[in-house]
Amino acid sequence: MKKGLAVFLSILLLLSLCLFSCEKTDRVKCVDIKLTSEQYAFGVSHENKELYNSACSLIDKIKKDGTLKSILEKYFSENEDEYLWVSAGIESADKNQLIVATHTPFSPFEFSKYESSVKMYAGVDIEIAHLLAEELDAELVIKDVPFNEILTSVSSGHADIAMAGISVSDERTELVDFTDSYYEASQVIVVKGDDTRFNSCKTKEDVELILNSLSPDTVVGCQSDTTSELYITGDSSLGFDGYDLIPVGFESPVLATQALINGNVSLVIMDEGAALSIVDSIND
Repeated sequence: MKKGLAVFLSILLLLSLCLFSCEKTDRVKCVDIKLTSEQYAFGVSHENKELYNSACSLIDKIKKDGTLKSILEKYFSENEDEYLWVSAGIESADKNQLIVATHTPFSPFEFSKYESSVKMYAGVDIEIAHLLAEELDAELVIKDVPFNEILTSVSSGHADIAMAGISVSDERTELVDFTDSYYEASQVIVVKGDDTRFNSCKTKEDVELILNSLSPDTVVGCQSDTTSELYITGDSSLGFDGYDLIPVGFESPVLATQALINGNVSLVIMDEGAALSIVDSIND
């Protein structure tokens, strides 16, 4: 009897160990510590004071009446049934248009999909752009360009306003006038699900200590020409000291995260909003 009980208990132990070891591990995870404090704003040409004032007025209005809060909650909670999808539109000199320079994908602020071969856009910035176009009684046109061309598109007159989750900095202010801020952003780290390097971190300083202790040949992914890259390399205008690491830029944070999964980078630095959206999507 005792032998049979011992065998039974051994089987239970093995089953429990198997179940424990077979628990699902997330493919990626976000280190839930904010590394920076940045202000997102829209960029308008220095000469276009009328549009600048209209955009600031709209931001103030949607902050006060709760519309901005509703828009943010909608896209951060991925309430897809309520997404506002708009087409890119076609530029025309004969029409009153609001031409918006942006860059996708940068979910939840701007992203796209195809419907019957037509590219459609949605996101926090896109919905605010739609509201601004309505205020101006203008047709909305979305101009999807590389991130490093967004502000120059506006300063050179090829677009009216830059709306792409853009952090305000002194250097960028030389190209455009930034509106009032509509969102406070931060940089965070994304790692593989089984990465334990940052598990004991409680503060930003804890994370920075580990980043500074990494080998100089550590490869870090980021979106090219963004605050994420500047955080790694260092930028005095933003107050970033930088790290002795190897930054590798990608067209989007999604592609940087895929490189992480493939083992091509050790970790990824990205905006918190994008990180939360991407991590949830990959681990679903």
